Amino acid sequence: MRTRRGSLAFLILLSIAIALTSCAQLQKMREDMLSNDVQKEKEAMYAFEDDFFQALEKEDRKGIKNCFSKFSKAHADDWDEAIDYLFTVYTGGKIKKTKDSNSSYKTIEKKKNSWTVSAYCQFTADGKEYQINWTQYLTFDEDPDMIGVYSLSLVERGEQEIPDFSIAGIFWPGKEPALHAISTLHSIGYESGKTQQNKVRADRTLPDESSWKDLFDDQIFASLDQSSKNDLILFFMNYQGQHFKQLWIEERSDAQYLYSTLHYTMKDGVFGMKFNEDGKITGITMKLGVDELNEIPDGITGFEEEL
Repeated sequence: MRTRRGSLAFLILLSIAIALTSCAQLQKMREDMLSNDVQKEKEAMYAFEDDFFQALEKEDRKGIKNCFSKFSKAHADDWDEAIDYLFTVYTGGKIKKTKDSNSSYKTIEKKKNSWTVSAYCQFTADGKEYQINWTQYLTFDEDPDMIGVYSLSLVERGEQEIPDFSIAGIFWPGKEPALHAISTLHSIGYESGKTQQNKVRADRTLPDESSWKDLFDDQIFASLDQSSKNDLILFFMNYQGQHFKQLWIEERSDAQYLYSTLHYTMKDGVFGMKFNEDGKITGITMKLGVDELNEIPDGITGFEEEL
C-alpha cells in the first residue's frame, strides 16, 4: 500500500513539476517574443530618425520623401507643398535628439495581420525645440506597400498643436480642412457611441447638429434631409473610427478629396469626402464591397444602404 501511495505521490509531484516547467517555458517564450518585438520597433524607430534627420539637415527633399512607404509616396500628391512647409517650421541648424518613445498595437486576423507603431521624437536645433510624430507599419498583410512610414507631422514645441489623425504623407495646413472634418465626426461619433453603446438604434439620442453642421457648405447642408443626416451620425456612432485603414488626400482641379479604406459590418469598402475651395464638405459617401469610388455625389449618400 505504501509503495502504491508513494508511487502515486511521486507521479503527482512529477506532473506538477512538468506543468510548472511548461508554464515557465511558456512564460519565457512570451517574454522573448515581447523582447524581440520591442527590439524590432526600436530598430525601425531609430532607423527612421537617422534617415529623416539627415535629410532634414541637408534640405534633401528627395531624401525626405524616400523615408516614406510606397503607399504614402504614391497616394500623397502634395509633397512639394508639404516639404516646403517642413522648412517653414524647421529653420535649420544641427539636430540633437532629446527624447523619443513609441507605442504599438497588432491586429491578428487571417490574411489581415497588421503591426502599427506610433512614435515621437523631440529634438533641438539652433536654439529651438521641435517634435515629430509619425506612424509606421511593420506588417500590413492586405497591402505590403503600407510597410514603412505612413504619416508624419513636425511642430515647434509650444507654438503649434500636434495633429491627432493620420493622413498619408506629411501634415501641412493644406490638409487641415480634411483633418478637422474627419477628426470632428470621429470624436462626435466616438463620444456619443461610447455613452449609448447598449441602446438599440431607435433609442439613441443623436448629438446636436450645431456641433458639426459648420463642417458643411451652407447650401449643401440646407439641402440635406433629416434622414441622411441621422444616417451619417449613426454610422460614426456605430463605427467609432476603429477601422479606417488608410487615409489619403487627392487634390483635383474641381475639389479636394479625402478617401479611406474601411471595414464595416464584416465587409470592406471605401469612404470618401469632397471639399470646396473654402474647405467645407460638399459630399460625403460610403460604399462597401468595392475597392474605389468613381465619384462622390453632393450631399450625404450611401449610408442608408449599409446601416
